[in-house]
Amino acid sequence: MRIATWNVNSLKARMPRVEEWLSEIGPDVVCLQETKLSDAAFPAMSFQALGYESVHHGQGQWNGVAILSKVGLTDPVFGFVPSLADPSDNIDDYQAGVLNEARLVTARCGGVLVSSVYVPNGRSLDDPHWHAKLMWLTHLRRHLEAMSSPADATMVLGDFNIAPDDRDVWDPRKFVHSTHVTPQERERLAHLQAWGLTDLFRAIYPQDRLYTYWDYRAGDFHMHRGMRIDLALGTQSVSDALEWAIVDRNARKGEAAVGSRTGNGAARHGKASFVNEAMKTNVRNGHATGRPPVTGPEREAMHLLANQLRSLAAAVFDRNVPIDLAIHGASVIQVLTEQVTSAPMRDYQSDTFDSSGFLDFSPVSGLASPVSPPLRLKSESDGSVSATAVFSDAFEGPPGHVHGGVLAAAFDEVLGLAQTASGTAGMTGRLTIHYRKPTPTNVEVRFSGHIESTSGRKVVAKAESRVFFDGEWIISAECDGLFVSMPEGFRTLEGGSRF
Repeated sequence: MRIATWNVNSLKARMPRVEEWLSEIGPDVVCLQETKLSDAAFPAMSFQALGYESVHHGQGQWNGVAILSKVGLTDPVFGFVPSLADPSDNIDDYQAGVLNEARLVTARCGGVLVSSVYVPNGRSLDDPHWHAKLMWLTHLRRHLEAMSSPADATMVLGDFNIAPDDRDVWDPRKFVHSTHVTPQERERLAHLQAWGLTDLFRAIYPQDRLYTYWDYRAGDFHMHRGMRIDLALGTQSVSDALEWAIVDRNARKGEAAVGSRTGNGAARHGKASFVNEAMKTNVRNGHATGRPPVTGPEREAMHLLANQLRSLAAAVFDRNVPIDLAIHGASVIQVLTEQVTSAPMRDYQSDTFDSSGFLDFSPVSGLASPVSPPLRLKSESDGSVSATAVFSDAFEGPPGHVHGGVLAAAFDEVLGLAQTASGTAGMTGRLTIHYRKPTPTNVEVRFSGHIESTSGRKVVAKAESRVFFDGEWIISAECDGLFVSMPEGFRTLEGGSRF
């Protein structure tokens, strides 16, 4: 069973992205927070069409939680079970109001008691909302005691609005005297876990700099300035059955991609490389390039420039770069880009080839690329393409595993060569990646790809990657490509054909 949690921050705004993710990844159970919908407006029929039963606890403009399940959904409980208050709590009217908000829903899914939670934010330490947050967490512990036992299969997932430890924030100094990190909040969370819950993600990944939330307003996502406040907690039986966990950053990217998610799986859309007839002919003849060789001082200079750009990119993402320095650096790079762009393009030639040239200039594996895994491509006699790669820690996404974007780019490269070997014209279209298991770094990855069918200008391509798991090679990811081929001579220019 794969269980995910996602603070969607308005389901109405994110619904197309949620539907796409569900269709491509297919988790068994999903907990949603901040749906910001009434129960009447919740799109249960849309989720049913995707194979999910659902239960929703909403109140309209604010809050709202839901559970989606493909493995059955029974015994729903909306909010806290009744009569949890203790006379010593001294709950005031404001706290009572927060306790009654649509922040918790519980149901049984496939034999596991699942709760989707949206813990109050707290706002600030002098705000009544912060005290209500502490009371809410106390009630969550009592809710579990009333609903289940540590011996049962139970999970609590959602947006806790608490970073359990200093390693769960990008810079603890920035959060002094702020909510989410106070001793009182962390004590309440620890008290909840002491009932019999394990932080499942931390059971696998003890490292720091692993986050589930980034403030979209300040560019924090791209600077990797985040917090781990979305948690998946489970009892011992769940923890014992745990196989893997991942923070899926991909749906946080792109248009209207606000919110946080922990879960699994990813999808990538992109364009395959443009090719031309000269390159197709060469690949069929056993060569893998359409560019003339670059040798001597010119080649060394290009590699030097590429290496310096890679070093700069690594430094930028490892440091909190001052604004004035970032602006200055961007200006310098802009000038350099304009100068490089104004240089003459290198024409394709049909009579001069270099077996390493394709790798040098490939947009993914090329030495001039800031992301250049050692992807070794080979065109097979049957028109398919094979490749091997070892992705180092530099290509890490989830701890110890290859970043989904890099893996997708490798698929793009394999299928780009496959389309060339098949004799089709350059293509543009969509790639969809289906992850079977996370692909670990520092092990050999074997790719294979081929053009499955062509009909007019419609081209269907497929590829898979295999890694060595538990003593055997098994599929870690598969790729489907649906492309439209370009007319012959699409990018043929006077003086030679070019990308």
